[in-house]
Amino acid sequence: MVFPFDPLMDRRTHDEWVQLATYVLRARSVPHCCAANDRLEVAAERDTQSPLSPAFRLWIADNFARDGHLIDAARAYDAAVDRSQAVSNLPDSFDPTVCALYHKAQALALGGSVTLCHRRLQRLGQIPSRAKQALLQAGLLAEKTGDLAKAADLYSGAAASSPSPRTDDAAQLCRRALLRLQDAAALYFASQYQLKDALTSALEQRDAKQLERLVSTTHFAVGPIGGHTAFESADMVQELARDLAASTVTAKRALLGSGEKLYLPTSGWQGRWFRGDVAFILTKAPKGWQWTGIALSSPNDRWLERWRPAIKQANLPLPFELAAPWPEGQHFKAGGLWGYVAEQAIIIGAGFFGGGLIALGLSGDDCGFGPRGYYYNTGPTHTGDEAFAIDFTRYRHWVPYDNIGGGTPGTCRARRRRQRRVGGHTIR
Repeated sequence: MVFPFDPLMDRRTHDEWVQLATYVLRARSVPHCCAANDRLEVAAERDTQSPLSPAFRLWIADNFARDGHLIDAARAYDAAVDRSQAVSNLPDSFDPTVCALYHKAQALALGGSVTLCHRRLQRLGQIPSRAKQALLQAGLLAEKTGDLAKAADLYSGAAASSPSPRTDDAAQLCRRALLRLQDAAALYFASQYQLKDALTSALEQRDAKQLERLVSTTHFAVGPIGGHTAFESADMVQELARDLAASTVTAKRALLGSGEKLYLPTSGWQGRWFRGDVAFILTKAPKGWQWTGIALSSPNDRWLERWRPAIKQANLPLPFELAAPWPEGQHFKAGGLWGYVAEQAIIIGAGFFGGGLIALGLSGDDCGFGPRGYYYNTGPTHTGDEAFAIDFTRYRHWVPYDNIGGGTPGTCRARRRRQRRVGGHTIR
């Protein structure tokens, strides 16, 4: 964990910060994390001018939101804003006001307070570092309530001028949301199950034309299971259609995941780009459910080359220690796709029975066996300032390829020791 105000803390305050950070992370790994709020309240009021006090207030609000107490969360975010504005010696690198305003807007939206949410987003829009993200969220909210003209105006205020593969860039998402509004032929489904049935029918009948009609032309993205996705061009949808003709694909009945992003698992792919198990990504747009991407369980050399960054960043020693965000005794997997692809090639080369035994043996690891997501200088999203980002994943023990991390906080299993080396750096 980074300590942006380390120079302002004595040893006792520093130790309290580390202890409370560990305490809160553990509390959030189980239901009812608000139980940690009493201890945080005491810490926040011990010294109201401490630079840590606004952070503790922000954690209290986040705990309310995680437990679904949205009204209490909104009030607690206001308290975090008030405290951050009252503290005179906050470092420039740490501004809980922005986080509190953004999180409050999300809580208000979830609670149905659309007008209040818009007000918070407008206030956020005045902060340069969050303006584009605020416009994106305000646009999505306007689109969801049916005010398409207002949504288009909001998206236009932050939209990127050209396409990029970044699925985590607010300007790019605004650009694509604006194009989605202009796409009169876009298909939306009232429920995820209707979309699942339409996709299943197209796959079972090898109906490439129907598959191309179902895909989102603005938000189609591909990535490894457990890693980030990147927006793809129309040619990759055509490759998917060609690979479907060369495969006998079976779709599973049950959807995986939760909330507004679900996965339809399929198997039997034998194409040039798509092989083995492939999960179709279903997301809920403001107008309904769309098929917006693919998660690969077996990316091959073609994908590695496609995802290779044009410029690799030089590695530097990590200037601070990190506190691992997982409870002790859990396990994680990191390390990138290259090692996995090599292991997968051995599995495929061993044939059906031999390969199955090898995969089963590899899944005996504490972290299971499957693709490990992007890692240093890999993938279209781990570039530039984020070149050394790490995706952690976990798979079911003794069940190859069964990703159970789900991307949710507290579920990423991690081997936590007093000291562990990851990518040449120490994580504590």
